[in-house]
Amino acid sequence: MSGSCGFYNEFSPGVVSSPIVSCTYRKTNPILQINSLMKDHTPLNPDFVKLDFKLVGFGKKPDYCGSVYASDICRNPECGKVHYNYLHCKKPECPECYGIWIHDSVNNVEDRLYSEGAKEANPGKRLPHVILSKEKSEELTSKKGLNKMIHDGQDYAKLKNIQGGVMIPHMFRATSEAKYKAHQANKKTWEWIRAQPRPEDYQIYSPHLHTAAYIGYMPGPMELNNNHEINQGMQIVGTEEEKILFGCLKNDGTKRERRLEREWIYKTITDDYNSPVSYTDNREGLRGLIGYLLTHAAICENIQFKIIRWFGNCSERKFKTIKSERPALDQKPHYCKVCGCALQPFWDWIYENYFYVVHGEVPEPEYFQEIQENKWGEGPPKDAKKFLVCDPSGEEGKEGDRK
Repeated sequence: MSGSCGFYNEFSPGVVSSPIVSCTYRKTNPILQINSLMKDHTPLNPDFVKLDFKLVGFGKKPDYCGSVYASDICRNPECGKVHYNYLHCKKPECPECYGIWIHDSVNNVEDRLYSEGAKEANPGKRLPHVILSKEKSEELTSKKGLNKMIHDGQDYAKLKNIQGGVMIPHMFRATSEAKYKAHQANKKTWEWIRAQPRPEDYQIYSPHLHTAAYIGYMPGPMELNNNHEINQGMQIVGTEEEKILFGCLKNDGTKRERRLEREWIYKTITDDYNSPVSYTDNREGLRGLIGYLLTHAAICENIQFKIIRWFGNCSERKFKTIKSERPALDQKPHYCKVCGCALQPFWDWIYENYFYVVHGEVPEPEYFQEIQENKWGEGPPKDAKKFLVCDPSGEEGKEGDRK
């Protein structure tokens, strides 16, 4: 069925004008139309894209990262000199900012693991470092496969009485050569690997999961395998008497649980007495652990992949985290490099003084034109780097502050 559309002419009653656009319509399958339109524009399915993982800090630096921006203004009403700082993207892939990202992430993990919500959900529980590994994980090369592995790992953790905490997927393990050379250099393994010209020569693709989580009593990693194998056999060839026996076996579990027991294993970091090292009352120890784990976490630039994940009774849906109030990294006040007066944050000065200066209620400071140029986005002057304030690292004008 097809046809065309005309339009009624309101200025000449009874006259139908020719259509502005001739419309031919036909009964077609809309799905086929959409598919034909999208044929040359359909993006690759991210679940099956080949992944290209790198260690944090070895990705691309965004164009805006490291640029200079107006950060402070002199409080002296006669001066008003603008001072500058470097802009940081704070992304894990950035070679300059990954250290800032690690610092902020450690703070966030500490706040949540020691929050009231976590303590109420885990009274009296230990907080150790547990590593979860799946057999043949090196064969997982798609986002879909890795996400399935992570979900299975969380279920396996629950099966082993790991109540909840933070999970950090790692994509690489260190080679034996790297471990030996790092030991010879008296350095941590991944600290040594990161310092090499080609870190990829000393790492093996082998996805696994690190957790810092609250635990109860944990059955041994392979303790339940025998029962599960027996149970599986009885389900296949069991007689009535064997089915009764099957029901009496300890921890018979579901089919999924038996698969997890066969495919997964865990390792708990222990002390000299073979007891799990707990961070329940050791905040500094936990900060050191999370900071080190994040130094060799992996980023993937062609897909979105979360590095820090919360699970169990500490998952993000369970409770909200109230961030701790920490002292600023840089306590020293900043002073004007022209007149020596204290500086004020750029936009605070704008909100407090700009209206009155523009309307003539307050005299214009000497550098008011520079203030206006920065306010309207015209960019810093050529000599801006001569007026950099101290970075949190403590060094004036240093680009890429906290590594």
